[in-house]
Amino acid sequence: MQRTMATPDLRGLLLVALVSAWLAGILLDQVLLLPSFGLLASAGVALVLVVVFWHHTQGRLIAFALFCLLLGAWRYASVSPVNDPQAISAFIGTNKLEVRGMVADEPKLKGRLRLLLVDVSAVSKNAGNSWQDAHGQMEVQTPGTLIEDPYGANYGDSVELQGKLQPPPPHSAPGIFASMAFPFCQHGLSTHQRAEWGRQPGHCSAVFLTGIAGRNHCAGAATARGCPAYSYCAWPADPSA
Repeated sequence: MQRTMATPDLRGLLLVALVSAWLAGILLDQVLLLPSFGLLASAGVALVLVVVFWHHTQGRLIAFALFCLLLGAWRYASVSPVNDPQAISAFIGTNKLEVRGMVADEPKLKGRLRLLLVDVSAVSKNAGNSWQDAHGQMEVQTPGTLIEDPYGANYGDSVELQGKLQPPPPHSAPGIFASMAFPFCQHGLSTHQRAEWGRQPGHCSAVFLTGIAGRNHCAGAATARGCPAYSYCAWPADPSA
């Protein structure tokens, strides 16, 4: 009487091994910060090795695992802001930076602060004389205790911020790559739109800074003839000032 031993089905283990190789590649590139082009070229070589060792079970599995590892590392490198010169995080530390963007979510309150999530579209290093494309999300801290502030930027507003870009605060959301605390802020009309309105008789031709309750808040420039709402914000260095 012969005994037959059941052979385990390794297909599930193979899938686990390949997914583990993919995740290991992501962690590897997070530490080493390898260039995406080199990783993609190496993944192509690994794929060729898969074809070469197709009839050799062990060699094929090793080559395929290497292919998944390199492809996972390439995927991380291709979306990582570290290797992207247009990512907003690439401008952290710039002494004076102007940022254009849009408030992408409802402001959040933290004590006497309003936290704005700004989706960046462009930056300027020369006081707005020229702009370059940028992308990414940043957190902006402004003083305030109202979610809907009539004198500040709100959800959906286009903003221009001027200040020093800093790393994101601790425990911030994963999609936030930079922050700016109490910047000089302008929201509402674009520079071109303000110039056009300024040339039209009977419309606004100036922007007013108004102190409210001893603090500098955004104040919309409005006239009896109905100037569109826009404002400059000169935030104090300390919200309690």
